[in-house]
Amino acid sequence: MLIAHSNSSKIQDNFFSNSYKLLEKIGQGGFGEVYKATQVSTGQLVAIKFLRISSDLEEDKKSRYIARFHREIDLISRLHHPNIVHLIDRGKCDGGLIYAVYEYIDGQSLKDFLASNGPLSALNAADVMAGVLDALAHAHAKGVIHRDIKPANIMLLKAGAKLHVKVLDFGIGSLVQEARKLDYESITLTQETLGTPAYSAPEQLRGEPPVSQTDIYVWGLVFLECLTGETVMRGSSLASIFHQQLSPANIPLDVLAGHDSASLMRRVLDKKVDQRPKDAVELYKVFRKINFANLVGTLAPSSAKLESKPVEQSTQTIAKTLTQEVSDTRFGLSYTRLAERKQVTILCIILGCEPINGAQDGAQDVIDTLHADQLQQCIDIATRFGAYHVGTLGDTLVFYFGYPRASDSDSRLSARAALEVVSRIHSKNALLKLSHGIVSHLKMGMETGSMVSLANNMPEGRAAHNAIEMARCANSGQIVCSKNVKQLLDAYINFELVHM
Repeated sequence: MLIAHSNSSKIQDNFFSNSYKLLEKIGQGGFGEVYKATQVSTGQLVAIKFLRISSDLEEDKKSRYIARFHREIDLISRLHHPNIVHLIDRGKCDGGLIYAVYEYIDGQSLKDFLASNGPLSALNAADVMAGVLDALAHAHAKGVIHRDIKPANIMLLKAGAKLHVKVLDFGIGSLVQEARKLDYESITLTQETLGTPAYSAPEQLRGEPPVSQTDIYVWGLVFLECLTGETVMRGSSLASIFHQQLSPANIPLDVLAGHDSASLMRRVLDKKVDQRPKDAVELYKVFRKINFANLVGTLAPSSAKLESKPVEQSTQTIAKTLTQEVSDTRFGLSYTRLAERKQVTILCIILGCEPINGAQDGAQDVIDTLHADQLQQCIDIATRFGAYHVGTLGDTLVFYFGYPRASDSDSRLSARAALEVVSRIHSKNALLKLSHGIVSHLKMGMETGSMVSLANNMPEGRAAHNAIEMARCANSGQIVCSKNVKQLLDAYINFELVHM
Protein backbone atom coordinates (compact mmCIF):
# COMPACT_ATOMS: atom_id res chain seq x y z
CA MET A 1 0.00 0.00 0.00
CA LEU A 2 1.53 3.30 -1.08
CA ILE A 3 0.64 6.33 0.98
CA ALA A 4 1.50 9.80 -0.27
CA HIS A 5 1.16 13.34 1.04
CA SER A 6 -0.02 15.72 -1.64
CA ASN A 7 -1.90 18.98 -2.00
CA SER A 8 -2.83 18.25 -5.60
CA SER A 9 -6.25 17.08 -6.65
CA LYS A 10 -4.54 14.62 -9.05
CA ILE A 11 -2.25 12.11 -7.38
CA GLN A 12 -0.92 10.89 -10.74
CA ASP A 13 0.53 14.34 -11.51
CA ASN A 14 2.63 14.33 -8.36
CA PHE A 15 3.87 10.76 -8.19
CA PHE A 16 7.07 9.95 -10.05
CA SER A 17 8.80 6.65 -9.42
CA ASN A 18 11.03 4.23 -11.31
CA SER A 19 9.98 1.48 -8.92
CA TYR A 20 6.18 1.56 -9.13
CA LYS A 21 3.63 2.16 -11.87
CA LEU A 22 0.09 3.24 -11.04
CA LEU A 23 -2.67 1.20 -12.68
CA GLU A 24 -6.06 2.28 -11.37
CA LYS A 25 -7.77 3.84 -8.37
CA ILE A 26 -9.53 1.21 -6.31
CA GLY A 27 -10.70 3.18 -3.26
CA GLN A 28 -11.18 6.58 -1.73
CA GLY A 29 -11.75 7.92 1.75
CA GLY A 30 -11.95 11.24 3.53
CA PHE A 31 -8.20 11.85 3.44
CA GLY A 32 -6.89 9.19 1.09
CA GLU A 33 -7.03 7.48 -2.26
CA VAL A 34 -6.02 3.88 -2.88
CA TYR A 35 -4.49 2.72 -6.16
CA LYS A 36 -3.49 -0.62 -7.57
CA ALA A 37 0.09 -0.47 -8.83
CA THR A 38 2.84 -2.68 -10.19
CA GLN A 39 6.28 -3.07 -8.67
CA VAL A 40 8.51 -2.68 -11.73
CA SER A 41 11.36 -4.91 -10.52
CA THR A 42 9.17 -7.94 -9.75
CA GLY A 43 5.96 -7.34 -11.67
CA GLN A 44 3.92 -8.05 -8.54
CA LEU A 45 0.88 -5.98 -7.65
CA VAL A 46 0.93 -3.61 -4.72
CA ALA A 47 -1.83 -1.52 -3.15
CA ILE A 48 -1.23 2.22 -3.12
CA LYS A 49 -2.89 4.51 -0.61
CA PHE A 50 -2.21 8.22 -0.91
CA LEU A 51 -2.78 10.51 2.04
CA ARG A 52 -4.26 13.65 0.52
CA ILE A 53 -4.32 16.85 2.53
CA SER A 54 -6.25 19.87 1.38
CA SER A 55 -4.13 22.97 0.75
CA ASP A 56 -6.46 25.11 2.87
CA LEU A 57 -6.09 22.87 5.94
CA GLU A 58 -4.46 24.49 8.97
CA GLU A 59 -0.72 23.91 9.17
CA ASP A 60 -1.02 22.37 12.61
CA LYS A 61 -3.51 19.78 11.34
CA LYS A 62 -1.38 19.10 8.26
CA SER A 63 1.57 18.34 10.49
CA ARG A 64 -0.48 16.00 12.65
CA TYR A 65 -1.87 14.08 9.68
CA ILE A 66 1.62 13.60 8.29
CA ALA A 67 2.85 12.56 11.75
CA ARG A 68 -0.01 10.09 11.96
CA PHE A 69 1.02 8.63 8.60
CA HIS A 70 4.60 8.13 9.78
CA ARG A 71 3.32 6.58 12.99
CA GLU A 72 1.17 4.12 11.06
CA ILE A 73 4.22 3.02 9.09
CA ASP A 74 6.26 2.69 12.27
CA LEU A 75 3.55 0.59 13.89
CA ILE A 76 2.97 -1.71 10.93
CA SER A 77 6.73 -2.22 10.52
CA ARG A 78 6.70 -3.95 13.91
CA LEU A 79 4.22 -6.56 12.73
CA HIS A 80 4.93 -9.69 10.69
CA HIS A 81 1.93 -12.00 10.62
CA PRO A 82 0.09 -13.87 7.84
CA ASN A 83 -3.20 -12.18 8.81
CA ILE A 84 -1.81 -8.62 8.78
CA VAL A 85 -1.14 -6.70 5.56
CA HIS A 86 2.60 -6.72 4.86
CA LEU A 87 4.73 -3.57 4.57
CA ILE A 88 7.05 -3.73 1.54
CA ASP A 89 8.69 -0.34 1.20
CA ARG A 90 8.63 3.32 2.14
CA GLY A 91 10.19 6.43 0.63
CA LYS A 92 9.91 10.03 -0.48
CA CYS A 93 9.79 11.54 -3.96
CA ASP A 94 11.00 14.93 -5.11
CA GLY A 95 8.49 17.59 -4.19
CA GLY A 96 7.79 16.07 -0.78
CA LEU A 97 5.61 13.15 -1.87
CA ILE A 98 5.94 10.55 0.88
CA TYR A 99 4.87 6.95 0.49
CA ALA A 100 4.86 3.43 1.88
CA VAL A 101 4.26 0.26 -0.10
CA TYR A 102 2.14 -2.65 1.12
CA GLU A 103 1.14 -5.97 -0.43
CA TYR A 104 -1.93 -5.92 -2.66
CA ILE A 105 -4.84 -7.99 -1.38
CA ASP A 106 -6.84 -9.46 -4.26
CA GLY A 107 -10.05 -9.90 -2.37
CA GLN A 108 -13.09 -8.20 -0.91
CA SER A 109 -13.62 -6.36 2.36
CA LEU A 110 -15.77 -8.09 4.94
CA LYS A 111 -18.08 -5.07 4.76
CA ASP A 112 -18.68 -5.52 1.03
CA PHE A 113 -18.98 -9.30 1.37
CA LEU A 114 -21.70 -9.06 4.02
CA ALA A 115 -23.54 -6.40 1.99
CA SER A 116 -23.49 -8.60 -1.14
CA ASN A 117 -23.88 -12.08 0.32
CA GLY A 118 -25.45 -11.69 3.74
CA PRO A 119 -24.14 -13.42 6.87
CA LEU A 120 -21.33 -15.94 6.83
CA SER A 121 -21.94 -19.51 7.86
CA ALA A 122 -21.15 -20.20 11.49
CA LEU A 123 -18.00 -22.14 10.59
CA ASN A 124 -16.74 -19.53 8.13
CA ALA A 125 -17.49 -16.73 10.60
CA ALA A 126 -15.52 -18.56 13.29
CA ASP A 127 -12.58 -19.17 10.92
CA VAL A 128 -12.48 -15.57 9.69
CA MET A 129 -12.71 -14.04 13.15
CA ALA A 130 -10.18 -16.53 14.54
CA GLY A 131 -7.77 -15.15 11.93
CA VAL A 132 -8.53 -11.59 13.02
CA LEU A 133 -8.05 -12.58 16.66
CA ASP A 134 -4.72 -14.23 15.85
CA ALA A 135 -3.61 -11.02 14.13
CA LEU A 136 -4.64 -8.99 17.20
CA ALA A 137 -2.78 -11.39 19.48
CA HIS A 138 0.41 -10.75 17.48
CA ALA A 139 -0.13 -6.99 17.45
CA HIS A 140 -0.82 -6.88 21.19
CA ALA A 141 2.32 -8.94 21.86
CA LYS A 142 4.26 -6.24 20.00
CA GLY A 143 2.61 -3.55 22.07
CA VAL A 144 0.27 -2.33 19.31
CA ILE A 145 -3.47 -1.70 19.75
CA HIS A 146 -5.40 -1.44 16.45
CA ARG A 147 -8.35 0.69 17.73
CA ASP A 148 -10.23 0.56 14.43
CA ILE A 149 -11.28 -3.06 13.87
CA LYS A 150 -14.33 -3.04 11.59
CA PRO A 151 -15.55 -4.96 8.52
CA ALA A 152 -14.12 -2.30 6.17
CA ASN A 153 -10.63 -2.98 7.57
CA ILE A 154 -10.85 -6.77 7.22
CA MET A 155 -10.09 -8.21 3.78
CA LEU A 156 -11.25 -11.65 2.68
CA LEU A 157 -9.44 -13.53 -0.06
CA LYS A 158 -9.91 -16.98 -1.49
CA ALA A 159 -6.65 -18.92 -1.62
CA GLY A 160 -7.04 -22.63 -1.97
CA ALA A 161 -10.12 -24.20 -0.42
CA LYS A 162 -10.94 -21.63 2.25
CA LEU A 163 -11.36 -17.96 2.99
CA HIS A 164 -8.31 -16.17 4.33
CA VAL A 165 -8.24 -12.88 6.19
CA LYS A 166 -5.99 -9.82 6.28
CA VAL A 167 -6.29 -6.98 8.78
CA LEU A 168 -5.69 -3.49 7.34
CA ASP A 169 -5.31 0.11 8.50
CA PHE A 170 -3.40 0.74 11.69
CA GLY A 171 -3.86 4.47 11.03
CA ILE A 172 -5.32 5.28 14.46
CA GLY A 173 -3.54 2.43 16.19
CA SER A 174 -1.35 3.17 19.17
CA LEU A 175 1.22 1.62 21.43
CA VAL A 176 0.07 0.34 24.79
CA GLN A 177 1.45 2.34 27.68
CA GLU A 178 3.95 -0.35 28.69
CA ALA A 179 5.51 -0.44 25.20
CA ARG A 180 5.42 3.26 24.30
CA LYS A 181 8.85 4.79 23.68
CA LEU A 182 9.82 8.43 23.82
CA ASP A 183 10.19 8.55 20.03
CA TYR A 184 6.53 7.56 19.59
CA GLU A 185 4.64 10.82 19.90
CA SER A 186 1.05 10.68 21.11
CA ILE A 187 -0.95 12.24 18.28
CA THR A 188 -4.51 13.39 18.86
CA LEU A 189 -6.78 14.19 15.95
CA THR A 190 -10.09 15.12 17.55
CA GLN A 191 -12.93 12.82 16.41
CA GLU A 192 -10.54 10.86 14.17
CA THR A 193 -8.88 9.01 17.02
CA LEU A 194 -12.24 7.77 18.18
CA GLY A 195 -12.57 5.37 15.27
CA THR A 196 -16.09 4.54 14.17
CA PRO A 197 -18.61 4.79 17.07
CA ALA A 198 -20.50 1.64 15.98
CA TYR A 199 -17.18 -0.23 16.16
CA SER A 200 -15.73 1.43 19.26
CA ALA A 201 -15.49 0.22 22.83
CA PRO A 202 -17.19 2.33 25.52
CA GLU A 203 -13.83 3.48 26.89
CA GLN A 204 -12.85 4.75 23.41
CA LEU A 205 -15.93 6.96 23.28
CA ARG A 206 -15.02 8.35 26.70
CA GLY A 207 -11.58 9.28 25.39
CA GLU A 208 -9.75 6.83 27.65
CA PRO A 209 -6.38 5.30 26.67
CA PRO A 210 -6.73 2.12 24.56
CA VAL A 211 -5.91 -1.30 26.00
CA SER A 212 -5.95 -4.80 24.55
CA GLN A 213 -9.54 -5.30 25.78
CA THR A 214 -10.57 -2.37 23.55
CA ASP A 215 -9.77 -4.39 20.42
CA ILE A 216 -11.28 -7.55 21.92
CA TYR A 217 -14.66 -5.87 22.56
CA VAL A 218 -14.92 -4.65 18.97
CA TRP A 219 -13.75 -8.04 17.70
CA GLY A 220 -16.81 -9.50 19.45
CA LEU A 221 -19.11 -6.98 17.76
CA VAL A 222 -17.73 -7.89 14.33
CA PHE A 223 -18.09 -11.61 15.05
CA LEU A 224 -21.79 -11.12 15.82
CA GLU A 225 -22.13 -9.10 12.61
CA CYS A 226 -20.57 -11.96 10.63
CA LEU A 227 -23.29 -14.28 11.98
CA THR A 228 -26.24 -11.93 11.43
CA GLY A 229 -25.14 -9.77 8.52
CA GLU A 230 -26.22 -6.66 10.47
CA THR A 231 -24.25 -4.10 12.45
CA VAL A 232 -24.79 -4.75 16.16
CA MET A 233 -24.82 -1.06 17.13
CA ARG A 234 -27.21 0.68 14.75
CA GLY A 235 -29.58 3.58 15.09
CA SER A 236 -31.02 6.64 13.44
CA SER A 237 -28.42 9.04 14.86
CA LEU A 238 -24.90 9.24 16.22
CA ALA A 239 -26.33 9.88 19.69
CA SER A 240 -28.30 6.64 19.46
CA ILE A 241 -25.08 4.71 18.75
CA PHE A 242 -23.31 6.46 21.64
CA HIS A 243 -26.21 5.60 23.94
CA GLN A 244 -26.12 1.91 23.04
CA GLN A 245 -22.35 1.72 23.49
CA LEU A 246 -22.29 3.60 26.79
CA SER A 247 -25.43 2.07 28.27
CA PRO A 248 -24.70 -0.53 30.97
CA ALA A 249 -27.23 -2.86 29.33
CA ASN A 250 -25.83 -6.14 28.02
CA ILE A 251 -25.47 -6.58 24.27
CA PRO A 252 -27.97 -9.20 23.00
CA LEU A 253 -26.14 -12.31 21.81
CA ASP A 254 -28.84 -13.17 19.25
CA VAL A 255 -28.05 -16.57 17.73
CA LEU A 256 -25.29 -17.26 20.26
CA ALA A 257 -27.71 -17.21 23.21
CA GLY A 258 -27.74 -20.71 24.66
CA HIS A 259 -24.74 -21.83 22.59
CA ASP A 260 -21.49 -23.08 24.11
CA SER A 261 -19.86 -19.79 23.14
CA ALA A 262 -22.39 -17.60 25.01
CA SER A 263 -20.50 -17.30 28.30
CA LEU A 264 -17.25 -16.43 26.53
CA MET A 265 -18.88 -13.85 24.28
CA ARG A 266 -20.68 -12.32 27.23
CA ARG A 267 -17.26 -11.64 28.78
CA VAL A 268 -15.85 -10.36 25.49
CA LEU A 269 -18.75 -7.90 25.12
CA ASP A 270 -18.83 -6.73 28.73
CA LYS A 271 -19.20 -2.94 28.86
CA LYS A 272 -16.71 -2.78 31.73
CA VAL A 273 -13.21 -3.03 30.33
CA ASP A 274 -11.73 -4.81 33.36
CA GLN A 275 -14.29 -7.62 33.04
CA ARG A 276 -13.20 -8.58 29.50
CA PRO A 277 -10.50 -11.11 28.60
CA LYS A 278 -7.16 -9.32 28.45
CA ASP A 279 -4.98 -11.89 26.71
CA ALA A 280 -5.86 -12.38 23.03
CA VAL A 281 -3.69 -15.51 22.86
CA GLU A 282 -5.63 -17.25 25.63
CA LEU A 283 -8.91 -16.03 24.14
CA TYR A 284 -7.88 -17.48 20.76
CA LYS A 285 -7.15 -20.89 22.32
CA VAL A 286 -10.53 -21.01 24.06
CA PHE A 287 -12.38 -19.71 20.98
CA ARG A 288 -10.87 -22.37 18.69
CA LYS A 289 -12.02 -25.16 21.01
CA ILE A 290 -15.69 -24.15 20.63
CA ASN A 291 -17.75 -26.21 18.18
CA PHE A 292 -19.66 -23.80 15.93
CA ALA A 293 -20.91 -26.59 13.65
CA ASN A 294 -23.78 -27.18 16.08
CA LEU A 295 -24.91 -23.54 16.01
CA VAL A 296 -28.54 -23.66 14.94
CA GLY A 297 -31.26 -21.09 14.43
CA THR A 298 -31.88 -18.18 12.11
CA LEU A 299 -28.61 -16.33 11.66
CA ALA A 300 -30.12 -13.19 10.14
CA PRO A 301 -31.80 -10.97 12.76
CA SER A 302 -35.52 -10.49 12.58
CA SER A 303 -36.90 -7.20 11.31
CA ALA A 304 -38.06 -6.42 14.79
CA LYS A 305 -34.42 -6.12 15.84
CA LEU A 306 -33.27 -3.87 13.05
CA GLU A 307 -33.62 -0.71 15.09
CA SER A 308 -32.26 -0.88 18.60
CA LYS A 309 -34.34 1.06 21.06
CA PRO A 310 -32.64 3.16 23.70
CA VAL A 311 -32.70 1.70 27.16
CA GLU A 312 -34.94 3.76 29.35
CA GLN A 313 -33.52 4.50 32.77
CA SER A 314 -36.17 3.99 35.40
CA THR A 315 -36.35 6.48 38.24
CA GLN A 316 -37.95 6.17 41.61
CA THR A 317 -39.79 8.91 43.42
CA ILE A 318 -37.58 10.45 46.11
CA ALA A 319 -40.41 10.93 48.55
CA LYS A 320 -44.05 9.96 48.74
CA THR A 321 -46.66 12.03 50.46
CA LEU A 322 -46.86 11.52 54.19
CA THR A 323 -50.62 12.06 54.08
CA GLN A 324 -51.40 8.80 52.29
CA GLU A 325 -53.97 6.59 54.01
CA VAL A 326 -52.27 3.61 55.62
CA SER A 327 -54.90 2.42 58.07
CA ASP A 328 -56.78 -0.74 57.13
CA THR A 329 -59.13 -2.01 59.80
CA ARG A 330 -59.64 -5.25 57.91
CA PHE A 331 -56.14 -6.29 58.88
CA GLY A 332 -55.88 -4.33 62.11
CA LEU A 333 -53.08 -2.15 60.79
CA SER A 334 -52.42 1.38 61.96
CA TYR A 335 -50.03 4.21 61.05
CA THR A 336 -48.00 3.75 64.25
CA ARG A 337 -47.35 0.10 63.56
CA LEU A 338 -46.36 0.71 59.96
CA ALA A 339 -44.09 3.73 60.51
CA GLU A 340 -40.42 3.09 61.30
CA ARG A 341 -37.55 5.52 61.80
CA LYS A 342 -34.24 4.76 60.05
CA GLN A 343 -30.84 6.40 60.40
CA VAL A 344 -29.71 7.16 56.85
CA THR A 345 -26.80 9.04 55.28
CA ILE A 346 -27.84 10.85 52.12
CA LEU A 347 -25.46 11.74 49.28
CA CYS A 348 -26.72 14.10 46.58
CA ILE A 349 -24.65 14.52 43.41
CA ILE A 350 -25.28 17.24 40.84
CA LEU A 351 -23.29 16.61 37.67
CA GLY A 352 -23.49 18.96 34.70
CA CYS A 353 -21.88 18.53 31.28
CA GLU A 354 -21.48 21.27 28.68
CA PRO A 355 -19.40 22.14 25.59
CA ILE A 356 -16.46 24.48 26.07
CA ASN A 357 -17.20 26.63 23.02
CA GLY A 358 -20.94 26.05 22.63
CA ALA A 359 -22.66 23.03 21.11
CA GLN A 360 -22.38 22.61 17.35
CA ASP A 361 -25.32 21.45 15.28
CA GLY A 362 -26.17 17.87 16.16
CA ALA A 363 -23.55 17.72 18.94
CA GLN A 364 -25.98 18.17 21.85
CA ASP A 365 -27.33 14.63 21.49
CA VAL A 366 -23.81 13.25 21.81
CA ILE A 367 -23.12 15.49 24.82
CA ASP A 368 -26.35 14.30 26.46
CA THR A 369 -25.34 10.68 25.87
CA LEU A 370 -21.88 11.20 27.37
CA HIS A 371 -23.53 12.99 30.31
CA ALA A 372 -25.83 10.02 30.87
CA ASP A 373 -22.80 7.75 30.83
CA GLN A 374 -21.08 9.89 33.46
CA LEU A 375 -24.19 9.74 35.64
CA GLN A 376 -24.15 5.96 35.27
CA GLN A 377 -20.51 5.87 36.36
CA CYS A 378 -21.48 7.80 39.49
CA ILE A 379 -24.21 5.25 40.15
CA ASP A 380 -21.74 2.39 39.69
CA ILE A 381 -19.29 3.94 42.16
CA ALA A 382 -21.91 4.70 44.82
CA THR A 383 -23.55 1.28 44.64
CA ARG A 384 -20.13 -0.34 44.85
CA PHE A 385 -19.79 1.35 48.26
CA GLY A 386 -23.16 -0.01 49.33
CA ALA A 387 -25.48 2.87 48.38
CA TYR A 388 -29.11 2.53 47.42
CA HIS A 389 -29.83 4.59 44.31
CA VAL A 390 -32.98 6.52 45.15
CA GLY A 391 -33.32 8.10 41.74
CA THR A 392 -32.07 10.42 39.01
CA LEU A 393 -33.72 13.61 37.84
CA GLY A 394 -31.91 15.57 35.15
CA ASP A 395 -28.42 16.27 36.47
CA THR A 396 -29.21 15.23 40.06
CA LEU A 397 -28.58 11.86 41.71
CA VAL A 398 -29.68 10.87 45.23
CA PHE A 399 -28.27 7.92 47.19
CA TYR A 400 -29.10 6.43 50.59
CA PHE A 401 -26.38 4.78 52.67
CA GLY A 402 -27.86 2.66 55.45
CA TYR A 403 -30.95 1.61 53.54
CA PRO A 404 -32.38 -0.97 53.60
CA ARG A 405 -29.80 -2.11 56.17
CA ALA A 406 -27.90 0.30 58.41
CA SER A 407 -24.33 -0.09 59.64
CA ASP A 408 -21.83 1.91 61.70
CA SER A 409 -19.81 2.72 58.57
CA ASP A 410 -22.56 4.25 56.41
CA SER A 411 -21.23 7.81 56.68
CA ARG A 412 -17.66 6.72 55.95
CA LEU A 413 -18.80 4.73 52.93
CA SER A 414 -20.74 7.73 51.67
CA ALA A 415 -17.65 9.93 52.02
CA ARG A 416 -15.45 7.38 50.24
CA ALA A 417 -17.96 7.15 47.41
CA ALA A 418 -18.09 10.95 47.10
CA LEU A 419 -14.29 11.23 46.97
CA GLU A 420 -14.11 8.43 44.40
CA VAL A 421 -16.66 10.22 42.23
CA VAL A 422 -14.63 13.46 42.45
CA SER A 423 -11.47 11.60 41.45
CA ARG A 424 -13.17 9.80 38.55
CA ILE A 425 -14.86 12.87 37.09
CA HIS A 426 -11.71 14.96 37.51
CA SER A 427 -9.63 12.38 35.60
CA LYS A 428 -12.26 12.08 32.86
CA ASN A 429 -12.59 15.84 32.43
CA ALA A 430 -9.23 16.18 30.72
CA LEU A 431 -10.02 13.30 28.38
CA LEU A 432 -13.47 14.63 27.48
CA LYS A 433 -12.10 18.10 26.93
CA LEU A 434 -9.46 16.75 24.58
CA SER A 435 -11.58 14.26 22.64
CA HIS A 436 -15.00 15.95 22.63
CA GLY A 437 -14.47 19.56 23.70
CA ILE A 438 -16.77 19.28 26.71
CA VAL A 439 -16.31 19.74 30.45
CA SER A 440 -18.18 18.46 33.51
CA HIS A 441 -19.13 20.35 36.69
CA LEU A 442 -19.63 18.41 39.92
CA LYS A 443 -21.28 19.47 43.19
CA MET A 444 -22.27 17.30 46.15
CA GLY A 445 -24.11 17.48 49.45
CA MET A 446 -24.05 15.02 52.38
CA GLU A 447 -26.39 14.76 55.34
CA THR A 448 -27.17 12.13 57.92
CA GLY A 449 -30.31 11.90 60.02
CA SER A 450 -33.36 9.96 61.06
CA MET A 451 -36.04 9.52 58.41
CA VAL A 452 -39.45 7.88 58.43
CA SER A 453 -40.03 4.68 56.50
CA LEU A 454 -43.78 4.30 56.06
CA ALA A 455 -45.22 0.82 55.51
CA ASN A 456 -41.80 -0.44 54.39
CA ASN A 457 -41.61 2.26 51.74
CA MET A 458 -38.49 4.29 51.07
CA PRO A 459 -37.41 6.55 53.97
CA GLU A 460 -38.35 10.19 53.59
CA GLY A 461 -37.77 13.31 55.61
CA ARG A 462 -35.90 16.57 56.08
CA ALA A 463 -32.43 15.01 55.89
CA ALA A 464 -32.83 14.20 52.18
CA HIS A 465 -33.97 17.75 51.48
CA ASN A 466 -30.94 19.10 53.34
CA ALA A 467 -28.51 17.03 51.26
CA ILE A 468 -30.10 18.21 48.00
CA GLU A 469 -30.07 21.83 49.14
CA MET A 470 -26.39 21.66 50.15
CA ALA A 471 -25.47 20.19 46.75
CA ARG A 472 -27.32 23.03 45.01
CA CYS A 473 -25.45 25.64 47.06
CA ALA A 474 -22.02 24.04 46.68
CA ASN A 475 -19.38 25.44 44.36
CA SER A 476 -18.09 23.34 41.49
CA GLY A 477 -15.86 20.57 42.83
CA GLN A 478 -17.12 20.94 46.42
CA ILE A 479 -18.60 18.32 48.75
CA VAL A 480 -20.66 20.22 51.32
CA CYS A 481 -21.46 18.30 54.52
CA SER A 482 -23.70 19.07 57.47
CA LYS A 483 -22.47 19.41 61.06
CA ASN A 484 -23.87 15.95 61.77
CA VAL A 485 -21.70 14.42 59.04
CA LYS A 486 -18.65 16.39 60.20
CA GLN A 487 -19.00 15.03 63.73
CA LEU A 488 -19.07 11.46 62.40
CA LEU A 489 -16.12 11.90 60.01
CA ASP A 490 -13.87 14.37 61.85
CA ALA A 491 -11.45 11.60 62.74
CA TYR A 492 -11.09 10.51 59.11
CA ILE A 493 -11.39 13.60 56.89
CA ASN A 494 -10.22 17.23 56.98
CA PHE A 495 -13.06 19.76 56.66
CA GLU A 496 -13.09 23.42 55.68
CA LEU A 497 -15.80 25.80 56.91
CA VAL A 498 -18.01 27.25 54.19
CA HIS A 499 -20.64 29.95 54.55
CA MET A 500 -23.89 29.27 52.75
